[in-house]
Amino acid sequence: MYYKRLYLQDMGGLLTKDGRRIKRNIIFRSNDLNRIKREEIERLASIPIRHVIDLRQRRYVYKYPDRYVAEVVTHLPVEAAEFKGVTPVKIFFRRVDWSKYPLDALYIAMLNQNREKVLKFFHALLDRPNPVLVHCTAGKDRAAVFTALLQFALGASVDDILLSYEKIQDHLEENLFFYIKALSKITPLPDIVLSIDVKNLENLIAYIEREYGGIKGFLRDIGFKRLNELREMYLEETEY
Repeated sequence: MYYKRLYLQDMGGLLTKDGRRIKRNIIFRSNDLNRIKREEIERLASIPIRHVIDLRQRRYVYKYPDRYVAEVVTHLPVEAAEFKGVTPVKIFFRRVDWSKYPLDALYIAMLNQNREKVLKFFHALLDRPNPVLVHCTAGKDRAAVFTALLQFALGASVDDILLSYEKIQDHLEENLFFYIKALSKITPLPDIVLSIDVKNLENLIAYIEREYGGIKGFLRDIGFKRLNELREMYLEETEY
């Protein structure tokens, strides 16, 4: 529960290397949907969002259920083992030694710990209805990484993917809950807790290029064999 208001970003519109474009109004990312107001629910219904992919841990899914009820919901609880045991209480009493955490490689760790979830994510994009909304709690890390992987798979440039990733920053600064800001004044917090971290996403993309020869190699390695089908569904020809 990071934001006072819904953050909703259309992840489409990016040009791809083969001259096509990711369709608009088909894939979105957001923060959690448990605090959204009636007008925000109506906004989602007007699109209409038919499929929600929820990346939160199961205990949060049950404790803070989405207020928007989609036609189909896919739960893919993304692991973040590096932060296991880190609680607000420990942070408040300065019992967390941030120097022990690989803060510049968190997205790489997320990828490696959730390969099966990434595979299920891509299959869900094909086998379940769209428009689809991908969300976690804040919308800035898990949902951002998974939608960036989709943009990468569809052929968007790295620069455009990074620009798309950064768009959440203004909303985060304006709508971050007071208690999160207050906590940051009591004890030093790493930037990635309060903000986005472009370097983390850059490092993730560079890792995929280095270790797998690119996104196609990574998708093959996790067993995803439907890339052409994915591109046919989510790309469109550009008009000049």
